[in-house]
Amino acid sequence: MMTKEEKIKLKEMLPPKWVSLIVNGTGLSGSYIRKVLSGDRSNLLIEEEALKLAKEYQAKASKIEQLKKVDFMNVQKLPAGICDQGVEIFRDNEGRVFFLQNGNKLPYLMLDSESREYFQADLAADKTALAVLKKEFGLVEAEEQEEMFVGCRYGNLDYRADLIEGKLMPDAPRCALISTCPGFNVICRIPLAPRGALTRSEYRIVILISLGKQAKEISEILGITDSTTRTHIQRIHNKLGVNNNIEVASWAHEHRIV
Repeated sequence: MMTKEEKIKLKEMLPPKWVSLIVNGTGLSGSYIRKVLSGDRSNLLIEEEALKLAKEYQAKASKIEQLKKVDFMNVQKLPAGICDQGVEIFRDNEGRVFFLQNGNKLPYLMLDSESREYFQADLAADKTALAVLKKEFGLVEAEEQEEMFVGCRYGNLDYRADLIEGKLMPDAPRCALISTCPGFNVICRIPLAPRGALTRSEYRIVILISLGKQAKEISEILGITDSTTRTHIQRIHNKLGVNNNIEVASWAHEHRIV
């Protein structure tokens, strides 16, 4: 039997309409049930039914709280620039370059001049990227060069601002032109592997591994033999200093490749 204090505490853990629920479970009257759980009467059947009901209700309440926390985490993972002053650069499906800031989406060239100066300085300091923009893409106008440079180096929509408090943070490339683009790892920049630079093919395979693709699927997607795929994967393991593809995916997520 429970003490009066234990019964009072138990009542606080019961769901709304607990009396009618215990009535349905025991067949006893509501007034008698209230007396038992107020400590004025004793009844083992009612106490056991109330304990069972409290456990079920608290378990449901715990799950609801967990879901609320998940929803809160998702809110916190809105793309940068939606709810903050950071500048988030991204390309749309047609390749046009936009920015997000304070919830506003506008074409990149409408970004304020002070913010654009940071991106302009980054381009001006990268003579190789500037040369590729001119020679390989035929861009001669300064604004054209700037817009393409920014779209390539900073254009993945993610949760970390590309410009915040005067600090630039480039994105890892994920575009569909990785296999052929003359600006690969020149205009865009891939993360540095700890034991040697990844080749174009290896970088594509890192992306596919991180998307959950198996070796055979990778071979089919890239149109290469299984043996070639295995060789690439072994080289990737060596360059990243890892032992398996799970660690490859972890490295890719850590460097925001996917």
